[in-house]
Amino acid sequence: MTFKIICCDGGGIRGLLTARLIEDLDKKFQIIKRTNGFAGTSTGGLLALGMAHGVPISKIVDLYKKEGANIFIVHSLLQNKYKTGICDFPVPKLTQELDRQFQIQITKKTSRIAGISTEGISSQGMPQDITLSKMIGRYRNDGIQHFGSNEISLQNISRARGFSAQNDEPLGRPGLTGARYYSCGLKKILQELFSDAQLSSSGCFIAINAAQLWNENNQSWLPCTFSNLPENPFRNISMVDAAMATSAAPTYFPPYRIQVNSTDFGYFVDGGVFANNPSMTALTEALSLKGISGPTDIRMLSVGTGDMSNGVTSINFDNYAPLSWGIKSWLWPLRWGNKDEVPPAALLMLIFETTAKMAEFQAEKILGKNYLRANFTLSKPFDIDNWQDIETLEAEVDKYLQTPDWERICNQVKRLWI
Repeated sequence: MTFKIICCDGGGIRGLLTARLIEDLDKKFQIIKRTNGFAGTSTGGLLALGMAHGVPISKIVDLYKKEGANIFIVHSLLQNKYKTGICDFPVPKLTQELDRQFQIQITKKTSRIAGISTEGISSQGMPQDITLSKMIGRYRNDGIQHFGSNEISLQNISRARGFSAQNDEPLGRPGLTGARYYSCGLKKILQELFSDAQLSSSGCFIAINAAQLWNENNQSWLPCTFSNLPENPFRNISMVDAAMATSAAPTYFPPYRIQVNSTDFGYFVDGGVFANNPSMTALTEALSLKGISGPTDIRMLSVGTGDMSNGVTSINFDNYAPLSWGIKSWLWPLRWGNKDEVPPAALLMLIFETTAKMAEFQAEKILGKNYLRANFTLSKPFDIDNWQDIETLEAEVDKYLQTPDWERICNQVKRLWI
């Protein structure tokens, strides 16, 4: 038999790129209805679940274009008489917390946040122009833009979206001891899409990746693939739970707990930490299906979220002292570097992107011409939470759809799928 699988990478809001490419292929060849299985990680998991559940691809595209602000609801700091937009934490105390967490040396350089005099940040191994205003600007500006208030709280968020954020509230301070975003907005959107549907209710093959933070049997954390195969222990979890778990990117969203009746599976984080490109986990799961004799029966379309010039050049090391590359450099929450090539949370992005490239290499070696990778290089870095610049991303997709490379991909899809 011939078994066709669409695999969708992780990449946050750049899932729009994946959805747009699939949408174009579906218009040309109706590939979604011709597909036997869907696999995904992180934002790709949401996309895979949506297609498996019969959500129109056009609706998923609209979700990325219109719901960014409701997906990335910024975690407000503790409220105080100092009002700095969504960052309602006293600035002097914030600088103390930065000093404690990252051992940063505070200078006398001054910037302004909502009319409050603050101190800039300087430390050995980091750019000298990183300031507190840059670091928390997104909390202030995005919060005011979306909620129309300088006093953002869980109550404001609940009124704006019609849900209670209490159970999805990240503990601690954003980017320091807590996640950067609340997950309650994403969960509300997923509930509207999937209701109470379970993985086992789908008529097609599903494979979604997430990392379990503690497994009772193994007494350790564990990479997991949620599928609807009869022997999979997660086959009866809800699609909402699967989507929330696979997209809980460390430092961006809080870990997500899955409980089904009396079974507590514990907490999960984004599957991108081990399989941001789900090609190999999907292949492994699919090979256990009845009727599949081996890899030669598999046809796989793997769709990425855009390649970028992310990395750490020798200039970054030479200028900022390689021996200083500790927690503050690897997990610094802003893009930096000689040409902004070091992404936010560089260690996490390194894991996401290198595991994706390795899976692509392995799957291509195993499946040969039956494996097709659809992806392209973005003209500039585009961070996974940059929903404000979604029109720029869409313009890049529009441009790519007119290229000879996309025409080549379309011809290959026609060969494999039709």
